[in-house]
Amino acid sequence: MVSPRRAHYHFGMFQRIAQDPAIGFRLGVYLFAAVVFPLHLGWVGVSWGQLWAYLAIAAVLLSLPVALLVRPLHHAKWQAMVIVAISNAVLSAVPAMLAFSVGSALGPIDEAIDEKVCAAQGLGEQDSALAEANDTVDVLPDCQ
Repeated sequence: MVSPRRAHYHFGMFQRIAQDPAIGFRLGVYLFAAVVFPLHLGWVGVSWGQLWAYLAIAAVLLSLPVALLVRPLHHAKWQAMVIVAISNAVLSAVPAMLAFSVGSALGPIDEAIDEKVCAAQGLGEQDSALAEANDTVDVLPDCQ
């Protein structure tokens, strides 16, 4: 059972999100950047190095609003941006690695299912570079 104090906290959080939609938007952007896109990267089979490069770029991009909009009291803007970029990288690294691992595990299963679907039609799966690049936006198997 949820204590009245905890219920008040959750209600207050939702009330704050309703009053300031930018909070909800930031949460959506963070979830996409830390979970959805790394899941997709793992699914299409990129390397761990490319994931780390993505995380570094995402951390810098997520910290740009701080550098552009917030006036720090005790630091220069670039110092505030570096601090926020490091915290964004740390906060998004764990969910991104988990999502990437799940995507890496599910990607080969998806390829096997595509091959079985094409085989059921009496065709072979197209494994060209163009067909694989098309798989990032088209989920249907490329049979030939």
